[in-house]
This record gives sequence, C-alpha cells and structure tokens, in this order.
Amino acid sequence: MIYLISKTETLFNSSNYSVSSVSDMYEYFKDKNEIQLDTETEGLDCHTKKIITIQLGDYENQYVIDFQSLSANEFKVVKSLIEEKDCLLHNSKFDVKFLWANNIHKFKGIYDTMLAEIILNMGKDVEDGFYSLEKLCKRYCNIKLDKSVRKDFKLNDKGILYAASDVKHLSQIKEQQLTKLKELNLCNDDIYDINTVLGLENTVMFAYAMIEYNGMLLDTKKWNNIIKLCNDNVESIKAKLIDYIWENESLTKYRHLEQSLFSEPKKSTKLNFSSSQQKLELLKLIIPNIENTSERELSKYKNKHIFVKYLIEYSKANKLLTAFAESLPKEINPKTKRIHTNFWQILNTGRVSCSEPNLQQIPSKTDIGKEMRESFVAGESKSIVGGDYSGCELRIIAEFSQDPIWVNAFLEDKDLHSELACKTFDIDISEVKNPTPFKQDIKYRDIQKTINFGLAYGMSEFKLADTIEVTTDKAKEIINKFFSVVPNVSKFLSGLGNLGKQRGYIKTPKPYSRIRWFSNWSEDADFKTLGEIERASKNTPIQGGNADLTKLATIYIYNYIIDNKLWIPNQVDKLKIIHQVHDEIQTEVDDEFAEEWKEKMNELMLEAGKVIIKTIPMKVDCKISKCWSK
Repeated sequence: MIYLISKTETLFNSSNYSVSSVSDMYEYFKDKNEIQLDTETEGLDCHTKKIITIQLGDYENQYVIDFQSLSANEFKVVKSLIEEKDCLLHNSKFDVKFLWANNIHKFKGIYDTMLAEIILNMGKDVEDGFYSLEKLCKRYCNIKLDKSVRKDFKLNDKGILYAASDVKHLSQIKEQQLTKLKELNLCNDDIYDINTVLGLENTVMFAYAMIEYNGMLLDTKKWNNIIKLCNDNVESIKAKLIDYIWENESLTKYRHLEQSLFSEPKKSTKLNFSSSQQKLELLKLIIPNIENTSERELSKYKNKHIFVKYLIEYSKANKLLTAFAESLPKEINPKTKRIHTNFWQILNTGRVSCSEPNLQQIPSKTDIGKEMRESFVAGESKSIVGGDYSGCELRIIAEFSQDPIWVNAFLEDKDLHSELACKTFDIDISEVKNPTPFKQDIKYRDIQKTINFGLAYGMSEFKLADTIEVTTDKAKEIINKFFSVVPNVSKFLSGLGNLGKQRGYIKTPKPYSRIRWFSNWSEDADFKTLGEIERASKNTPIQGGNADLTKLATIYIYNYIIDNKLWIPNQVDKLKIIHQVHDEIQTEVDDEFAEEWKEKMNELMLEAGKVIIKTIPMKVDCKISKCWSK
C-alpha cells in the first residue's frame, strides 16, 4: 500500500494511494529493524537543491513524505527513524549527502544494492545501466519500473507512484544478492563486517560521501598562473611541430603563412592537431604503416620519429590545458566555493575513480602537475594533512612472494630499487645511480624502479623496451636476469597468471578475497585473450590488495572523525576527509590540531595496512601543509 504524508490537499484525492501521517508511519516502523529509504530531489547538487520527497518503506507499505511540508516535530520523527534503523538504499551516497545537508547526520548501517551488485559482477562486461535500480528490479524481481518521470520529478499522482516504487523491492533484491555474496565468501552474517568486501564497501561509502560533500578549495589566483603555464607549454610544443612541418619537404601541403598588417608573415600549419583524421593523413607520409593515432600506436614510433614524440607531448599538454586548467574553475560550487568531485567506488580491481571533475588525474610528478596540486589549499586557520602509503604495492609483492631480497630490504629499511639494481646488473651499490652503457640518459636504479612497479601491472619486455627506450631483446635480457635473481617473485606472479587463466577469475588477498571475473575467458580461449587475462591476474591481487587496505584506512579515519564528533555536517568542521588518490588520503584539519592529527592518521593507516600485510613493515608518509602536496 502507498501512503502520502503531505499538507498539500490537492494531492489527497487519488485512488492510487492513501493519505497518512508521520505518527502512523512511526507506529508502523518503530519495531522493524530495517527501513528501505530513498529521496527525490530538485537536482544533483545537495548544496543548492532541495529534497522534494523522502520515501520510507518495505515490500508491503511505502510512505512518500512531502519533505518541505514537515513541521519541526514531524521532521524529528522522520530523522529518528532514519538515524536509528538499518537502512536499505540504492546508490546510497547520493541520498546520504542530501540527508546530511538537511540535518540528518547519523546512520546505524546502510546496505546499498548498487554496491552489492557491482561487487558480484566485478570485471564482467555489462550493458549500460546494468547497475540501475530499474535493471536490478527486472533481473531479481521480474518487475518493470516506470522511470519516465525521473528526470523531471514532480510531486503529483504519477510522481508519488514513481517514488514509492523505489523503496518497494529493495529487500527482495538484497536477500537474493546476499545468497550469492555468501556463496562467494564476499560477506558473512554480519553484513557490516568491514573485514568482508560487502562490509568494506558499504562502510567506506560514507567516507566518499564526506569527500564529495566537503570538496576542495581552489586558489583561483594561483590557478590563473596555471592556465598561462599550460597554454605556454602547448604553444611551445606546437611551435616544434610547425618547425618540423616546414623543415620536411614531403609535408609542404600542410604549411601555411599567417599574414598580418603589422608584422612579418608567420610560419604556421593547416593541420588541426586535435583532428585524428588529419594527423593520420600526415603521419602516413612519414610512417606509411602507421594504423591510427592512439597513444598506444604512436608510442611504437616515438623513439624513431621526433615528430611523433612531439605529437604525444602535444596531446598530453593540450589535455592538461583543456581538461583541467581551463575547465576546473568552472566547477567551483556557487554556494560552497569549493570543487566537488564524484567517485565511482568500485573498478575492476577494487580501486576507485572520480569524475566531474577527475581530480585523481592531476599529475603529481611534472612541474605543472605539482603546481596544480598546490593550488588546492586549506581553508582559513586550517591545514591539509595527507597520508601516503610508501611502496604499498611493492610490500604486497614482498608479503606474498616472501622473496628473501625483497623481504630483507623492507625489514632492514633499505632502498629496494638500489638493492635489486645491484643484483640485476651485477654492479656495486655505489654505481646504482650511474648512467647505463646501453642508454646514457637513464640510470640503473631508474630502470630497476620501472621494472619493480611494472610488475604490478603485468609489464612485458615490449612495454619495458618502450618505457626505457631500448630494444626488445635488451629489455627481455634485463627481465630474465631480474627474475633469476628473485625466483620467488617470478613464481608468485606466474602462479597468479596461471590461476586466472585456469579459473576465469582472480582474487585479492585475504581477508577480502575480492573477485574479479574475466568475461572473455573460456577453456579454449586464444593466445591473445589468455595473455590479457594473465596480465590482469598478476595485477589485480597487487593493485586490488592496495585498494582494499586503503579503503580500510579511509574507514578508520572516517570512524575516528565521527566517533570524536570532529565533523558534523553544517555544525562542526574540525577535521574532514577531502580527497583520495589510490593509496593517498588527504584531510583538512584545524591548525591547532594538525600535529596531533598527523600522528593519529599515521597510526590509523599503519593499523589498516597490517590487516593484509602482516610480515612486512608498513610505512606511511604523513605531511602537514597549507596546500595539497605529495
């Protein structure tokens, strides 16, 4: 049965639902352990848009509450129900932010049907909208929801029916999901146990909601200089491309002279460097066999043709200019004056991504990228305290391979890259920063570092050759020597690759054992497909284990903040999480608490690391700054 709670009498005359009251709704739910919850809002931004309705329900009865019509006392009743019961939602992060903005702060526990479905299908090729409530209702309940009013929701007869449907079938979906999750050991009877994948994801959702809700403060004066730097960089590389065109007689058709009344004609080009088709036509005059202008294809030729190298540099520089430098100021929220990103919580390895804007893609190593990061600043009388796991993926390799060289390097706090470079290249420790004889502008340690981190991504001799700019034969020789030095690492990685090829899935380390499925797997899969699966199988347990422990650390930090009442939306703002980039967590804290918090944050992150990495010491680099720095 559908019930409407409203003071708008024009809505009372409908045969599709009955009119009810907050007190009747409370009596219905007061003895129930769980409530199915959803909101309908004016838009997507919780800071500038209002909640239109809140829906509370179960399979038998659904209450659609006209939120703006609630009296203060009625609001308290609704608030108490939400804060005191376990809640069942779909895409809960969205609703949590709106509830925070409207003074509903506490949650006993949340089960998110969307997150659960993603956990069950990690790695599988799925259609667009596969994780929508509409598709879940069809798959699990054979029910077709009418979503036609979603984009322009109005509190009318049709809108009320639509709102009620969003909280009717969630429990049916949940029960069927739980059966599958338990069969795969992805949860246990305590669905909020943070030592299971389900409990981890349902709980860390609050931390990502906190990041999105708080946003990051951008120093627009600093950013104006970033725009100039990025634009100058693009123009500088473009000038090199133009010079090449004017120096190459086979490219005369692409030359162009810019005429001006007040200056000498300027060399230019007719080529649009943003047009893939035009670039390919030109490139075929230089490299007849080139197939396309993707970065992967271009990288094959960047060491042979300087023009290709410039094209790759131009593409990266232009993306930095257009996708970040010019666009980020437009993302500043008019009310909070901050930039609020949106997280997608679970990728194929368990990592997170973000978009609108993608603050994770701001580079950390280039000079411009460093300046970009440093343009995100702390608020008045606040500092940014960042925690970054040191060599986390390398420590995971050491933990699960138990290779003596790797283990001893971490136990004795030695530089792993230098220690391994000595063995791989048969040199003394004093020589690791010397240039290599086969390529003078690269050091032994740099090559070793590339190999060590490349392992976590299934690096082949072809990739290494391209990265360090040597022949494939030389790259293969280096890799073979390396694996002869660390046979346990070789055995560990080969074992992972074989598991994935044999089973069609791979897992992250215990206690999570997160599953990544390979949709393209079959017992008679071709060589290319098996190669892709092998590389992903080597990568996922390492990258995924890193993701799992970073999410656990994020939960520890979030729980510390909430338990100590250091952040309450719109009321208390002493400490909050503002960003996460892979194994790096950024927080914003009152200046007087910064030193104390730095030590506590380090402690919490180390504690989380020990849940997965038990025999190798963890290391966290925590830093206090007035800006986002690494």
